[in-house]
Amino acid sequence: MIVKNILSILALCALLSSCQPNTNKIEKTSSRNNIEKKVNNISKNVDNAAPYNLQIGSSSVTDALSMYPNLNRADSSYIRFGKNDIPMPNSYWIEQSDGSTVVFQFDDNDNILQNVLILNLTPSFKEVTNSLNQLYSSYNNLTLEEFEALSGGETTFENHELYLKRQKDKIAFFKQGNILIIAAISENGKTFVSYRNIKYIKKLKEKEALLRQAD
Repeated sequence: MIVKNILSILALCALLSSCQPNTNKIEKTSSRNNIEKKVNNISKNVDNAAPYNLQIGSSSVTDALSMYPNLNRADSSYIRFGKNDIPMPNSYWIEQSDGSTVVFQFDDNDNILQNVLILNLTPSFKEVTNSLNQLYSSYNNLTLEEFEALSGGETTFENHELYLKRQKDKIAFFKQGNILIIAAISENGKTFVSYRNIKYIKKLKEKEALLRQAD
C-alpha cells in the first residue's frame, strides 16, 4: 500500500482550505490491523485528544509502532498551513477494514505526534459528527492564530463564524485541550476527520517561513 501526497485533511468545502486530502490510489492489503476498534476508546480524562489511544502532543513514533506494529511509513505527507503545504516526512499510515485510512503525522525532530488524519470514512457526515459530539465539545469560534493556519483566503477572520454556520452541513469543529478536531466532507463525498495540535501551529508557521525563503 502506498500513500503519496497526503495533504492536510480539511477541505473546508471551499472555505478554510487547510486540509484537503490528496492521495493516490491505495491498494488492498491482507495485513489489516484492528485499529478501528481503538477510535472509540478515547478517554475524556486526558488533557488532549487521544485517537486510537495515542495522545496528540505527547505520544511518540515508538509508542505508535509499539501499539500498531503494522504501521507503514508514508512516502510523503503534508499538512496545510494557510495556502502552503508543509512537508510532514515523519508520517505513518494504516488501512482500516472499512477501507478508510488513518495517517499519523509526527514532528521530524522530536518524533512526537502532532496530527491525525482519518480519510474516506464510510459513515455519513451526520453520523460522524454525532459520534464526535459525544466525545468532544463543539467549537465554533476560531482564534486568529487558528484561522490563519486554516484559512486559504475564502473568508475573513471577522466573517468566519457566519461562513461556518452556512457550511454546517459540510464542516464541523470540536476541541479538547489543545487539539482542534475537524470533520468535513471531501470532494469525493466521503467524510474525513482531522485532529490538529494547536500548539504546533507556531512550528508550522516557522516551517512555512523557511519554505518562502527558499522560494
